[in-house]
Amino acid sequence: MHVMGLPHARPSCCSFTPFGIPCPSGFVVPAQVKKAAWNAMSAAFKLNGNRDIEPCVAPMLSCIARPSEVGDTIAKLSATTFVQSVEAPALAIMVPLLVRGMRHGETPIKRKTAVIIANMAKLVNNPSDATVFLPRCG
Repeated sequence: MHVMGLPHARPSCCSFTPFGIPCPSGFVVPAQVKKAAWNAMSAAFKLNGNRDIEPCVAPMLSCIARPSEVGDTIAKLSATTFVQSVEAPALAIMVPLLVRGMRHGETPIKRKTAVIIANMAKLVNNPSDATVFLPRCG
């Protein structure tokens, strides 16, 4: 896969991913800049390296722009069976959604989010992958 013209960019962008994902969702920018940012974020999401969440990448992207879709996205994600180890790139795209899920007004969505977090936590092999995200979860 090519990201910004660079083939196989995944290893080099993984270390920056935890800090880069939430930023584009909070800015008001011109349309062409917004489109370029959205395309870059879409490409970065696809480089997460976790096959288990691949079917949910598009809904996760969509709920960044449309917070009303968080409940539906959490429901789709809760139907996922996690078997692959979870690393920092996957956490980088999941944590903002999971935080929104825990802050959701409906208790069933909060419960599903808690189950997703528990299932994913069991598959984090390297504690340093998750340490970056702990401050955001509090």
